[in-house]
Amino acid sequence: DPKGLMSLIAKAAVDFDEITDDKDIPAVGIVGEIFLKFNPFAHQFLARRIIDKGCEVVPPLLSPFFLQEFVNAIVQKHMGLKCSHVPDFLVKSIYSLIWRREKKINAIASRFRYFRPFTNIFEDAKEVNGVVSLAAQFGEGWLLPSDIISMVKQGVNNVASLQPFGCIANHVVSKGIEKKLKKLYPQLNLVSLDFDSGVSSVNVTNRLLLFLDSIA
Repeated sequence: DPKGLMSLIAKAAVDFDEITDDKDIPAVGIVGEIFLKFNPFAHQFLARRIIDKGCEVVPPLLSPFFLQEFVNAIVQKHMGLKCSHVPDFLVKSIYSLIWRREKKINAIASRFRYFRPFTNIFEDAKEVNGVVSLAAQFGEGWLLPSDIISMVKQGVNNVASLQPFGCIANHVVSKGIEKKLKKLYPQLNLVSLDFDSGVSSVNVTNRLLLFLDSIA
């Protein structure tokens, strides 16, 4: 029931706005490999540790991981990576229907004064121009720097990038773009954390604490 859902979102926004205190605390964004960043057990309950240090956790959105396929389909065709006869306007028209609904949610949920809105996936793709090629569609690909840039533009300058130790694609993109991102956004405080069954909790904790201690 779309109307019922919108009504619940509106009520949630108002309720959250009423119970939220105004505090000036640093925010820490979490990006990285899709399973790792969304699974608390996989990232050793990283979010809880950040909260315990008095910081706000800014979790990633799930929707861009799927919506990036609209961008990828057009990029693959124009770069000759895939043979497709589907016209660009059709791909963008289908996405526009989704974006229209997201904008409606943004308008309703903005009643919560700290709400961070959904962004347009095609605009997000433009932001990574000069950082990494849109042909980088393996792993999280261009979506990883897009998530980081989106957070910085929303005022979240401290970002933890989580990679599974054996995921070469994420390691190449995440660590390869760090220098370029810091050049474009000097205010960015970025740390890459590797996770694996053999990685000790102490090692992750030490790197996390060094990262959090550097936050002004």
